[in-house]
Amino acid sequence: MAKKFGKFLLFTAAAGTAAAVAYHFLSRKDTAPAAAEEDDDYDNFSDDLEDEPPARNYVSLAKEASEKAVEKAGFVAGTVVRKVGDAVGTLSDKLSGAEEHFTTLSQTISDAEEKAEKNVEEFFDEDEAAEEDSIEEEVSAPEASKEEQ
Repeated sequence: MAKKFGKFLLFTAAAGTAAAVAYHFLSRKDTAPAAAEEDDDYDNFSDDLEDEPPARNYVSLAKEASEKAVEKAGFVAGTVVRKVGDAVGTLSDKLSGAEEHFTTLSQTISDAEEKAEKNVEEFFDEDEAAEEDSIEEEVSAPEASKEEQ
């Protein structure tokens, strides 16, 4: 029963939608398209071209000023190159003896591995000793209770 009612409901919805689309199409058939009415809304940009162009002031380029700027830039670049060279020389002098104070990465890793192994061994040795002590206490406790009886 529910299947039949569901099918009936689906059919009526589809038929109603088709009827609404047909009504809308037929009612709009007689009216003119909206695009023809909207043509007046566009601005006519060709009118702007008929006006006089705005007056523009151009900046004249002075050859002497550009030559002075190039000379000044060359002087600044030379100064910067010289100072960078001096800084590199100073750093290389300071860092030349620094290699003696650094250890290699492989040496540092091997030292860390040795420390870790030593700590792990100590940890397990302490753990085993604690277990042996608790086992000895458990074994001696029953013997002591037997002696008391």
